[in-house]
Amino acid sequence: MNWLFWNVRGANKKYKQKELRKYLKTKHLTLKGITKTKVKVHKAHTVATVVAPNWGFQNNYLSAPNGRIWLLWGNSLYTVDKLREEAQLLHCQVTITTSNKPCVITIIYGYNTCDQRKDMREALKELDQGINMMWLIVGDFNAILYPHDRLFGNPVQYGEIKDFNDCIHDLMLNEVKYCGKSVAAEIHQLEDEKYMLNSQWSDNLVEKERTTLQNLEKWSLFEENIMKKKSRVKWIQLGDSNTKYFSVVVKERSQKKLIKEITSLEGMTLTEPNDIQEEIVNFYKSLIGSSTEKLPAINIVNMKAVLTLTQQQKLDLISPVSKEKIQRGLESIGEDKAPGIDGYNATFFKKAWGITKEEVCESVNEFFNNGKMYKAINCTAITLLPKNDKPTTVKEYRPIVCCTVLCKLISKAITTRLKKVIASLISESQANFIPERKIGDNIILSHELVKAYTRKHMSPRCMIK
Repeated sequence: MNWLFWNVRGANKKYKQKELRKYLKTKHLTLKGITKTKVKVHKAHTVATVVAPNWGFQNNYLSAPNGRIWLLWGNSLYTVDKLREEAQLLHCQVTITTSNKPCVITIIYGYNTCDQRKDMREALKELDQGINMMWLIVGDFNAILYPHDRLFGNPVQYGEIKDFNDCIHDLMLNEVKYCGKSVAAEIHQLEDEKYMLNSQWSDNLVEKERTTLQNLEKWSLFEENIMKKKSRVKWIQLGDSNTKYFSVVVKERSQKKLIKEITSLEGMTLTEPNDIQEEIVNFYKSLIGSSTEKLPAINIVNMKAVLTLTQQQKLDLISPVSKEKIQRGLESIGEDKAPGIDGYNATFFKKAWGITKEEVCESVNEFFNNGKMYKAINCTAITLLPKNDKPTTVKEYRPIVCCTVLCKLISKAITTRLKKVIASLISESQANFIPERKIGDNIILSHELVKAYTRKHMSPRCMIK
């Protein structure tokens, strides 16, 4: 059984939650005590589930609003009962399930000054009176036993050493000796390096530390973020170390989209890639039809006889698109949407909006000014998605088009403008594709009309759709 007690200095960051969970798994930990989480009470269970899924969870939020102390454990290995909690300690009884042997664990996170730690010492003395089994006191006391325990910071005062030693002596505790590499050699090396560094080098080291932490946060989630976008799974949040699951989903999606065999419309089984390609191309060519040199012209007189737009509505349709509307259109595009053939998705433009804003707005308005859309913008990637689990013919696939973000912004601008005027051109009986109109209304109306046909003395009539 491996136990861990650690001052994590905050657990709100996604990358830190991921690293904590990874460390728990690689070290085969079964019980973990964490101090200085800085996690608010309403987020505690969510973060605890990310760090240690399906584990038990105890804390001291009733005494400390910032969650100073957490205890996490494997439910199948231990039974944990909280006996007492205060702002500086969490006192629990831990029973090993297999042997039914209990012990008491007190996790400490002491305040910074001796006066503030008096309540903790008094609480430990009270607990000592009622304990008749093995007692483990662990955590961060914010105090030292020996002068060489503190490398940097304020000089060691005799009072704080005496205070901690007296507490250990009164409780008759035995110090758990350190096992591993020699700490003394590391301390001397750090002390030598401290005196060798001047203020300029110290500032450089602080800046390097800050940069390293920023890079760690960035790259810790980078691989997982890529796998998430490839897998198209939206219900799992980043930071849960789901790269293995994402990889499985990516593989499954790739196999599902791969067309290894298809049955032609004549009933022949095609397995060669060239034959499959030819079958698909011929099928969609037949749907599109053939080209012609002449097209029948629209009769303008007949067009004017029906509903038309007012002059103001016409002007609104061709007015320049404001930067605010373009930005709102960009924000409405999902970050997980597949990118176009250029490889840039909406997330790129959102993150770099301060840099690309002017050029993007200029490109969108250029289309509305001259009515031309360049191939680089209008170029799309077409792919086929199966309509069912085991498609056999080309009819059982549906094509989708992956457009560039600029093309989507232009389309959204046109759609937004058409929404304002389309109700003036489309009859109220047409319910499809019109906002705030429901196709169910027409169904109810048809039902009522047909129902009336059964009445007596009704003249012959019919309904045409």
